[in-house]
Amino acid sequence: MRSENQTDPKKCSGRKLVSLEEKRMKHREVQRRFMQRNKEMLEAVNKFTAALEQQLAVFKLSNERRKLHLCQEQTWTCWQKYHEYYFPKRVYNPQGRLMRSSPIYLAQAPFLKQNKKPSRDAEAD
Repeated sequence: MRSENQTDPKKCSGRKLVSLEEKRMKHREVQRRFMQRNKEMLEAVNKFTAALEQQLAVFKLSNERRKLHLCQEQTWTCWQKYHEYYFPKRVYNPQGRLMRSSPIYLAQAPFLKQNKKPSRDAEAD
């Protein structure tokens, strides 16, 4: 003979059984809240990046003011700049020494002259 606890499925495990539909409803609610939170976070991030881009747009250099002798890839590491930009353009020799006859080194001459003191010949004029 079966006892009353064995015949009633709600009492046999000792815990409340939840219907499949209730589980689905809870899962949908959790998903909805998660998506809503992500949407709010994405909107906040988008607003922040838009404001940042607007601020950075002010500081963009024109082609005339940009130092073309410098590597323009801001995100590269020093190693990447050396091996992918400066070394192939022969700014450095295989021993790692600066080659002063390279076109890129010569292109920086106008920028170096700005920092130097005026020569004695210029003062005499």
